[in-house]
Amino acid sequence: MMFLIGYYHQLTNMINCILQSYCRYLHRLKCYVRNKAHPEGCIAEAYIAEECMIFCARYLQGVETKENRATRNCGMDAVKRDGLPIFSSSGYIIGHQEIDYFDYNTFSQVHQYVLFNCEEVAQYAQ
Repeated sequence: MMFLIGYYHQLTNMINCILQSYCRYLHRLKCYVRNKAHPEGCIAEAYIAEECMIFCARYLQGVETKENRATRNCGMDAVKRDGLPIFSSSGYIIGHQEIDYFDYNTFSQVHQYVLFNCEEVAQYAQ
């Protein structure tokens, strides 16, 4: 019985994933419609135009399109942190910076995980 329940959950998750991707694709097609009197023609025309742009972006050098342009944050200085290498990850801050604090239980779990699994800390634990 438990096997069937687990299989049912896997099946529903798979169906939800397929439906979400299908709905995203339908939304993309719906955005192509400019003339509500002839939606099929608008969808076909926009789809062909998008395929042509992708083709040109792949085979023409020096043409900037949404397919081959750099990311929004390319060229910005990354934020670097000092300390152990495990904590010196760099990255870009996008949007509003928000500080989140852990409760005591979560903090102690994270602290214990780092103590037992970090190579840099292992030399001090011996």
